[in-house]
Amino acid sequence: MKNIYIGLANKNDQADMVTRETEFDGIVLYLWVKLDHERSYRVNEYVMNQLMYNDDVPEEVIWDMALRNTFKETRITPMSTFIPMAFGSEIMVVTNNDAFRGAACILDEEALKANVEPGVYIAIPSSVHEFLLVPKDKYNLGLNAVINMVMEVNETEVRPEDRLANTAYEIQI
Repeated sequence: MKNIYIGLANKNDQADMVTRETEFDGIVLYLWVKLDHERSYRVNEYVMNQLMYNDDVPEEVIWDMALRNTFKETRITPMSTFIPMAFGSEIMVVTNNDAFRGAACILDEEALKANVEPGVYIAIPSSVHEFLLVPKDKYNLGLNAVINMVMEVNETEVRPEDRLANTAYEIQI
C-alpha cells in the first residue's frame, strides 16, 4: 500500500469516490493510487472494497497509510523559487514532490509549522495540485478580494478537472 495517497477535490465533483470531509468548506479528501510518474487512478467504492478484501486491511488503516504516504512527500517552497522577483519569499507553494495532486499537503500541520512563519494566512486552493499560502497582514488582503481573484483565475486559467474551489480560506499557522 505504498502507492496509495490522499487528494483533495471539490465536494460536488466526487459522486462515486470514497471521500471524507475536510476543514475546508466545499473540499473533500479522496484516495488515489499512483501507478507510476504519469499514471494514477482515483479510488471508488469498488476499488476500496477490493483493497480491503484482497489485503485484509480495514478501511481506517488504508486512510492512515494514505495520509502518511502523502505527508512523506510534502513540499513547501517559496513562490519566488518558481517566479523569481515576481513575488516575495513570503508566499509559499504547498504541494508534493511531483506537484501532482499535491493540494492535500495543506493538511500536513507538522510540515507547515516547520516551514512557514507563524501567523494568519490566506490559503488559496490554486488547483488540485497545490495550495498557495499568502501572509494576510503582509499583503493587507481582504478575503473577499482574494475569493474574487480565485474565481476569475479558475474561470480563465485553470482546466475544469484541476479546479479545487472557487474560494479561499483564512488559516492560522
